[in-house]
Amino acid sequence: MTIVVQVSAVANAQTAGEAPYHFALGKILIDEGAYAEAGDHLEKAVAAVPDDPYLRIEYADYLLNSGAVEAATVELATARSLAPDDPRVLKAVGQLQLQAARRRAEVFDQARTAFERLRSMDPGDLEVMSTLGRIYLSEERFAEAAEVFRQALGYWPQSRTLHGSLIDALLRSGAMTEAETAIEDSLRVHPASIRARLTLSGLRRRRGDRTGAAEVLSSTPRESGGESALFRQLAGALYEFELFSEALYWLDRSLDASDADPAEPRGLFLRALLLTAQGRREEARADLERLLQIEPDRTEALQLLVRHLFAAGQWSAVAELLEPRLAGELDGSKAELALLHSEALSQLGRAEEALDWLARAAGVPQVRDRALARQAETLLGLGLGEEADEVLRHLTAPGTREVLLLAAEACQRKQNFERSVPYLEELLAQGHDELETLFWLGAAYERTGREAEAEGQFRRYLEREPNSAPALNYLGYMWADNGENLDEALEMVQRAVALDPDNGAYVDSLGWAYFRLGSYAEALSHLERAAGLVEDPVVLEHLGDVYSALGQREEAAERYRSALTLEAENAAQVEEKLRQLGTP
Repeated sequence: MTIVVQVSAVANAQTAGEAPYHFALGKILIDEGAYAEAGDHLEKAVAAVPDDPYLRIEYADYLLNSGAVEAATVELATARSLAPDDPRVLKAVGQLQLQAARRRAEVFDQARTAFERLRSMDPGDLEVMSTLGRIYLSEERFAEAAEVFRQALGYWPQSRTLHGSLIDALLRSGAMTEAETAIEDSLRVHPASIRARLTLSGLRRRRGDRTGAAEVLSSTPRESGGESALFRQLAGALYEFELFSEALYWLDRSLDASDADPAEPRGLFLRALLLTAQGRREEARADLERLLQIEPDRTEALQLLVRHLFAAGQWSAVAELLEPRLAGELDGSKAELALLHSEALSQLGRAEEALDWLARAAGVPQVRDRALARQAETLLGLGLGEEADEVLRHLTAPGTREVLLLAAEACQRKQNFERSVPYLEELLAQGHDELETLFWLGAAYERTGREAEAEGQFRRYLEREPNSAPALNYLGYMWADNGENLDEALEMVQRAVALDPDNGAYVDSLGWAYFRLGSYAEALSHLERAAGLVEDPVVLEHLGDVYSALGQREEAAERYRSALTLEAENAAQVEEKLRQLGTP
């Protein structure tokens, strides 16, 4: 409370000469911490001029701060009765009654009545309307609160506080459509309000408008201010919509903000995710390494860093990173790391060590099935089929969809398609005919020479998902490679390329279909483009075949030699084609 108005009121009380002295001395004693003596003097001031409402308000303020809530309430009621139509008195009484209400709930009615009276006297008083609205909110009278805030906005349309209060009241009342409209109105006045944008985005997303939810976030003005936590929240929301560049901008703002913790783990991890999504792997790795210096055992950061090292083929670095963190008994998080460690060891040719880690991980329930699948895969890679089959029997004993898929995947990852077929056929027999199962079984049939059955699976797949580029490409290429259904094969791979224009494998299939149809110029154009999109020995072999068909022997030989440098499975047939060309 200030004393300007009250001192003036006391100074005007000429008939009570001692009142100003006692009032002033009481305030001085309060400042000096002598509360008991201060109370005595304020009480004497009130006694000297009992009909001065301002003295009673000051005395009530003192009593409240001293814990004498009941006595303060009496003084406030008296002050209000002395000046029932004075807005300054009503406002001061109402504010102090709200303080008293925190200690005595029954005082709330008196405070509310005071502010309702003030509202009727001056609905344009921002402080009064805001306070009355907050009173209604505290009483969960949300519709009435919203009406107060809406009325106040008619006088103060630029008030950020009123906009926010109205939105809060509407949300808490469940009036989501009105809340959306209120937020949109607020953003027209205050477009840089990040909190309002986050709320509006959430409401739009809730009703299924994902595009609108993303748009309201992506259009946030870059000059918007706020705290680091708010910037980070915006960055996280943009990440969910895969708006990676915008998300990274706001995340960097959060890390650079004055209140930011430069070593804030959540921010560093989100930054690594965003950089990963943009293909900026070196920068992502630097952030992850920095994060792991702060929190060495943060599993999600370790796993993401390992993914980057995997992509770079840095298997030794993976092993060195994970080995120290796997000491002692394996729990759930350590077992996840053990699976990654075993993969690195396998890539390093240390299969026996990998199997030891997988055996340990298989004892942890959370990763048991995946560990067994990896064991089988590793054994297949070592040529130990019988041992792999034993592990697969153990894995698939429950007969569930999950374990059958894991078994099939383990076999197919080692190109052992024949072993995968029974698991996939069992899935279909159980009614698990998801698209994934149909695709894997079609591929397994094709790779084991059962092409008619493969065609059946892919046709079933495409009946349900006609715009699946992988399925269109697989079936179209299979036909083109066999010289069958060439017109339909061409149409299928054309659709696949239209869906994914820069996929080198699909462009290769298109070139190969044209080749099989005898359209060598078209074939050459597409295969040259495919060779520029992907480094693949089969693409180079196909390109060599086109040049050979065109009589351009040197160009054909050059492509065959390039294919041989990649040490692929098709090396023997490429060498034979070179021999037939008669070029070394």
